[in-house]
Amino acid sequence: VAGPLLIAEPPLQALPTLARTIGLNEALVLQQVHYRLRHARHERDGRRWVYNTYEQWQEEFPFWSVRTLKRIFHALEERGLLLTATYNRSPLDRTKWYAVRYEHPLLAGAAPSSATGRPECNPGTIAACNTDTMASCEAGPLAGQDRHDRGATLARSNHETPAETPARSATENREGEQQRAAPAAGDAPTPVVVAPIDLLVRRGVTPVAAARLAGSVAAATIERQVAIYDWLREQAPDDARLTPGRLRRMIEEDWAPPPGFVPPAERARQAALAAAAAEEGRRARAAAARRHEAAVADEAALLASLGLAAEDQAVWRALAEQPPRLPAVFGRALFYAPRGATPPALLFRERADAALAASPAYAPHRVEVERRLCDRFPRYARARVTAGRPAYLACDDVLAALRASTAPGDDA
Repeated sequence: VAGPLLIAEPPLQALPTLARTIGLNEALVLQQVHYRLRHARHERDGRRWVYNTYEQWQEEFPFWSVRTLKRIFHALEERGLLLTATYNRSPLDRTKWYAVRYEHPLLAGAAPSSATGRPECNPGTIAACNTDTMASCEAGPLAGQDRHDRGATLARSNHETPAETPARSATENREGEQQRAAPAAGDAPTPVVVAPIDLLVRRGVTPVAAARLAGSVAAATIERQVAIYDWLREQAPDDARLTPGRLRRMIEEDWAPPPGFVPPAERARQAALAAAAAEEGRRARAAAARRHEAAVADEAALLASLGLAAEDQAVWRALAEQPPRLPAVFGRALFYAPRGATPPALLFRERADAALAASPAYAPHRVEVERRLCDRFPRYARARVTAGRPAYLACDDVLAALRASTAPGDDA
């Protein structure tokens, strides 16, 4: 019976030549994107595209963290092997769309090949070493490492399927598992050691020490401690204690997260939520500003059509707000100030408001309106007997009268 660490499912694949040229992690991801594109139904700008969130990509690469996947995808983008775009319907949806740039020289067959026919082990890189040749890797971070080191991550081999056959998803792996024949005895799978050495080297750990840690500590522990270390450096960038040696000790002892530590994935999620909220707030404010501008323009147009002055409206609002405040139906009215023998008038946008203001129930308020107008306009107070009391009119009636008075053939 096969053990739990022996391959018993279709593997993820990458050609050794491509892995040697761009790195094993990048080759695995690029091959999987290529496979997805062969079955993609989305075509834009003459290319097929596939889209996933990093969390969805992690379902296909469960042995990597979201942070590691981001780094791999960004590396492929920077080298021009992956094209990105956003064809999402919602502007708030930031899911990336990916397409392989098949015309890239590395994919068109122009990549240099190794004269030895096997991967090189360069310091500071992740070498894709065959287990049969692991012991002979005398240079680079894997030098002297046992191929059965505890905590090493085993990638799936590519012996079961031809090199040109695309990698398959976890769902398809499960569907086809019962249909596969057992591999022949002479075709034993060759696991590949994938160590997060570059994660440590970029933070100052020597390649030899990074290889030792990668071979003796679980990758999840290394990634967790690196995330804590980066967070500490963000909080105290001048702390002299935060050295590569401190990081090495944190990994070896698996330190507990400090108070206030937030994992990178959660921080990214919170930042995305904050950015989305800020964008939504900006859009809401812009919409409110547009509505306000439209309302101001409509109000100005209405005043102009009725022959009313904006200054008179400010005067009336002040009169209506005087204690005791007049009912809202009067406060919403437009105001025509008295001029000579023409009495003042209150114009209501709604006929119902005009009828309510002129009803017997509001008679005491009309007396108060007239008193305030007399106090504000002394000349009207003196001419009130001849000028008449304030008029209460509907805007529609006034507009109709104005249109009738200016109609062609009118004798007025």
